[in-house]
Amino acid sequence: SFMARRAGRGWDLWSSDGTANGTQVVATVYTESPSFDDLRPPKITVAGDELYFVGRDAEHGRELWVSDGTRDGTGVAVDLAPGSDSSVVGDPVAAAERPFFTVSTDDQGEELWSTDVGGDGFALVREISPGRPSGVKSELTAIGSQVWFFGDDGLHHTEPWVSDGTSTGTRMVKNIGPDDGEGGPTGSLAGSARFARSGSKIMFVARGPDAGEELWGSDG
Repeated sequence: SFMARRAGRGWDLWSSDGTANGTQVVATVYTESPSFDDLRPPKITVAGDELYFVGRDAEHGRELWVSDGTRDGTGVAVDLAPGSDSSVVGDPVAAAERPFFTVSTDDQGEELWSTDVGGDGFALVREISPGRPSGVKSELTAIGSQVWFFGDDGLHHTEPWVSDGTSTGTRMVKNIGPDDGEGGPTGSLAGSARFARSGSKIMFVARGPDAGEELWGSDG
């Protein structure tokens, strides 16, 4: 499956078996608006047997969508901002066959969401930073059965975090950043908030207490 744009229609979800006759539109999943200026196609993430992506229509606004590859099986996965209002939802990633994504609200800032324990709906995984400040400070990176990101719990500033989709399994990996000279945290988020696997280690760049930005490795 892939996304393609046709004039006046916004973004369409397509499917293909590799032939011209077997390539067809599944559904229009991101409609244009009078201020339509999003030239980047919605990012498709495969979780189990389903596709997840951010879509938009007149009835629901901008929300998380799901598709099983058929027209009837394509639609809004969860309407976080009821009605035609749009939610502030980040591009999903998949780990352990579950979709993970961020949602930003006025009450909780940007936090981590996924399917709930029973897999029947969607729920906040953990409110990393209590109250209105955002707990998630970077894009999500799925590696194996976990999701990695830089987060801020309000105590340690921005540090590497990992989540297995449970509240107890969502935690800061290490408090790397130097203090501010007065005993306060500064965080370790460097210019590139990226994570990658190398052998048994998860690699990332962080700002440490001694030598500025360096390459770090973690076993989780």
